[in-house]
Amino acid sequence: MSPFLTYLNTIRSTTINFIIGNRAGDLDSCISSMTYSYLLSTLSPPVTHIVTHIPILPFPLTSLRLKPDTLQMLSELSIPPSSLLGVDEMLHFVSSNPNLNYTLTLVDHNVPDLPPSHPATALLTSSISNILDHHVDSGTPVQ
Repeated sequence: MSPFLTYLNTIRSTTINFIIGNRAGDLDSCISSMTYSYLLSTLSPPVTHIVTHIPILPFPLTSLRLKPDTLQMLSELSIPPSSLLGVDEMLHFVSSNPNLNYTLTLVDHNVPDLPPSHPATALLTSSISNILDHHVDSGTPVQ
């Protein structure tokens, strides 16, 4: 189990807010999810821990080797890839812990693009709380 999943299993937050970029997983999507998660975490009152903000790489971690720009950024910032969660791990965590409260924040896209066949997708897409995006609004209503 990754150190991050171990951490997720120990937090006592009321809500877990997953922040995820678009499925293409380009560098700006990864940076957006990590930066926005950090910003929200630093603005949250440390004593209450009402919401824990978790950045999600929008692809399986096994695909990280195909993203040299993201790997270089992580290396330059001394962030070990094993400390992050990919979309598969997020979906598995949610499926394994369905009774926790989740919200989903979309960054760098405005339509959820999680794998439609995964059982946790419906729960997460119905829990979208925020969208931060620069693309033209697709007009697709968020459930």
